[in-house]
Amino acid sequence: MSLFLKIFLWFWGATTALALVLLVAFSTEPDVNSIPRSGSMGSALMFATNSVIVYEQHGDAALRAYLLPKQRGGIKVYLFDPQDVARGLKPGERAPDEIRELASNTQLGRQSGSVPVPQWQRSLTRLSASQPVLTPRGTYVFVGSPLF
Repeated sequence: MSLFLKIFLWFWGATTALALVLLVAFSTEPDVNSIPRSGSMGSALMFATNSVIVYEQHGDAALRAYLLPKQRGGIKVYLFDPQDVARGLKPGERAPDEIRELASNTQLGRQSGSVPVPQWQRSLTRLSASQPVLTPRGTYVFVGSPLF
């Protein structure tokens, strides 16, 4: 077999293998713009409720520690109290404007007498979800957004 033919076959073989690897990698990656399955909403509500309990019983520092594993998993989470103040953030940290707007809209929807339901917000940079949590002290809003 000639040297040219060997180089030609190795080149196309390597190109085909790379194309197959990329095809498998991109086809198994979850779509970040898809709506999560219904089972995940139940776990989101449970996590949101637990976050409120941790905050009410132990304060900001404990909430920050409770939310940290979720943030290490690639999701930035925020808890807004009934006065629309973000809780559990590092000192000096502020929630992004679009996250605060989503929490405020969720809070306003609850105050207008509607049933508290999760809300979705999609922007050019992220897909965010909010979950209202009703307590005797008022309605907290839990917002999650993937880290990019």
